Order: sequence, then structure tokens, then C-alpha cells
Amino acid sequence: MVLATKLSPSELAPELYTQLSVVNFRVTPASLEEQLLNQIVAHEAPHLEEQRSVLVTSIAKDLELKAAIQEKILLLLANAEGDILADDTFLNTLRDSRTTYAAIERRMEEASATADRLEETRQLYKLLSHRGTLLYLVLRALSHLNPFYQWSLEAFKFQLQSTLQSCQDKSETRGQSLQELFTWEVYCSTCRGLFESHKLVLAFMIAKALDTEAGNVPRKVLEFFLRGITEESKGHACPPQVRLGMLRSHVRLPHCKTLL
Repeated sequence: MVLATKLSPSELAPELYTQLSVVNFRVTPASLEEQLLNQIVAHEAPHLEEQRSVLVTSIAKDLELKAAIQEKILLLLANAEGDILADDTFLNTLRDSRTTYAAIERRMEEASATADRLEETRQLYKLLSHRGTLLYLVLRALSHLNPFYQWSLEAFKFQLQSTLQSCQDKSETRGQSLQELFTWEVYCSTCRGLFESHKLVLAFMIAKALDTEAGNVPRKVLEFFLRGITEESKGHACPPQVRLGMLRSHVRLPHCKTLL
């Protein structure tokens, strides 16, 4: 029997783990970033993605051929009778296998060097895929505000594709332009499905995610902003006017200014 739930593993009761085998099919940040990177490279530099696909297929075939050669030699050794050094069939097979094996090694070395060059080029688009991952995690967290806030990964990828096609910047700053445009379009399209009271929350969540990732907001400062004083301290309590100033301080976050 298979049971499915939309709850995250952290929301499941601990006793369920002793009674069931819990399998988490939710996308991880690392896998999502790789998916988005593949999509971006396929649009921005399709020749790179084609070379990468051909390279992956070639390496897989060579690895399969190496395994077949090893299996063939082991089979001949297992079935050999008498002196194997006098067995012409075994010696011929071993010689041919050695030649083939050396050719495979050369091809794999060349493929590895090519793969490294392709990966270096792919890294140019990694910042955009990382930004996309952060934004999707923010959208997924909106379900804590309202269970009806559910966002499809396919729809998110469609939004990314639309941004890639609509961006007019063809200069060296295209990467930065894509990040800013995609952030803005995700915010605008998401706001259409939110209650009015949650739109400012979304802006803060995006700004907090981006600025925290960039190291603009120290963790202790963020915790103080969100929770206030959590431990007993000597002296007077935080005055109301200071609290109000804290609540208004979100506009000083760098990314909030571009969303509000």
C-alpha cells in the first residue's frame, strides 16, 4: 500500500517513521539548481548543452565497453584449462583487449578535459540558477501563510523560460539583468494569487532570502528583528518607539527597495 501526502518530512509525526517507510520525493535545492541550470544553458548556449549530452553518452558507452572487456577476460580466465600462456585464443583476446582499452582511456581523458571546459562555461549561468532556486524556495514557504498557496515547479520553469526570451539585454551585463528581471517577474506573477495582506510579506521574504544569501544581514540582527529580545537582560525593556522603528526597518534591506 502506498500513501501520498503534501506534508514535508519535518511535519510528519515521529511515530510514523517507525511504522512506515517514508520516501521524500520533494525536489532538493541542489537538484533544482541543476535543473534550472540545464534549462538556462539550453536556451542561452544550446551548442554547449548539445556537446554535453553527446559527451555524457560517449563516456557512458566507453565505460560500458570497458566493463565488457573486463568481463570477457575474467570469463576466459575462469574457463581456461592447462597453461593459459599457451592458449592462442586467450593471448589474442588479451592483446586486442589491451589495444581497445588503451584507446578507450585516451578517449576518456579527452572527454574529461572537454567536460571541464564545458563546466567552466556553464558556471557563467550558475548565478541565475541559484537565484531561481532561492525564489522557488520562497514560493514553497508561502504555504505556511495559507495552505492554498501551492506553486507548480513546471509553472516556475515556464516563468523562467519566459524571462529568458523576453530579456532584451545582449551585453555582458545580461546575467545581472536576467537575475533582476526574473526576480521582479516572479514577484509580480505571484502577487496575483496572494491576498493583499500577504503581498508585503512576500516582498520581505524575497528580500530576506536574497540579502541573507549575500551576507548583507547578520544572523543575530535578523533574529533580533524577527523575534526581538528572547533572553532576559538587565536594564529597561525595549521602548515602544524602538519596536516600531524595528518594524519599519525592513525598507532598509537592499532588495526590499526594488520590490516595494
